[in-house]
Amino acid sequence: MDKKIIYDDFQLEGLDVRIASHKGAVVFIGLGEAGDSRGSEDWFSVRFGGDLVRAKDEDKDRALLDTAAREIGEYLRGDREVFDFPIELNGTPFQKQVWKEMLMIPYGETISYQQLARLVGSPKAARAVGGAVAANRIGICVPCHRICPSTGETGEFAWGAHIKKRLIELESLARRRSELQKVIDMAESDPGCESPIGEGIESC
Repeated sequence: MDKKIIYDDFQLEGLDVRIASHKGAVVFIGLGEAGDSRGSEDWFSVRFGGDLVRAKDEDKDRALLDTAAREIGEYLRGDREVFDFPIELNGTPFQKQVWKEMLMIPYGETISYQQLARLVGSPKAARAVGGAVAANRIGICVPCHRICPSTGETGEFAWGAHIKKRLIELESLARRRSELQKVIDMAESDPGCESPIGEGIESC
């Protein structure tokens, strides 16, 4: 089986991002300095059993990496909530189950490890669920940053707690901005509607 992993490094909105793909699907998105270490040749050899090769212009996945980078950049600017590029989940059946459930968490929301454990049908396996969350290899797109301790703290993150905090705050701010814009659009379309701005966001 061909396990040549094509990758490239990008600087997106002040954040170092490493993106890797295999046969037309993104398999890895690493963030910051930890993204480089977890995306090293040794790491890929252990986790994927393949060779890590920097992308060339003629590689089939070159366009995919550039598309993924563009969409991640849009996300980091608060201009994108959903990603359109294909991904490939590589893990155990239980890990894949956890990751697929994480994909269902709405943008701008967070849940606890206990809540995630209940969602995957293993309410007493929060620790195992936490291990699966930590093993996620596709940062941002598979939103492990939306899983937080039940204490309300940000919690740990494979690519650094400071990056996790940034992503959570980004989504929260972008979501509030989107809700406010909906209110403004509604007020402009209906001049007789009293604007709720300043009194909390409500529908007219």
